[in-house]
Amino acid sequence: MKRLFLVLVLVVVGITWLGFSRGWFALVTGTATDGNATIGVKVDADKIKDDEAKAKEKAKQVKDKVVEKVK
Repeated sequence: MKRLFLVLVLVVVGITWLGFSRGWFALVTGTATDGNATIGVKVDADKIKDDEAKAKEKAKQVKDKVVEKVK
């Protein structure tokens, strides 16, 4: 059970790191009307979709190269 929890934590940390490094997520700050600071996370869904399409295209290219080598 501890190993499963550790794996889940590592997956979440990995996705978070990847998301921030690829620009999918960004921390945003601001000031509320009462003077308190606010912090939030902005998710760029368009960037995620663009990167997904690029990854699919790259995977297709690699698959095509492998198929050509096998022939």
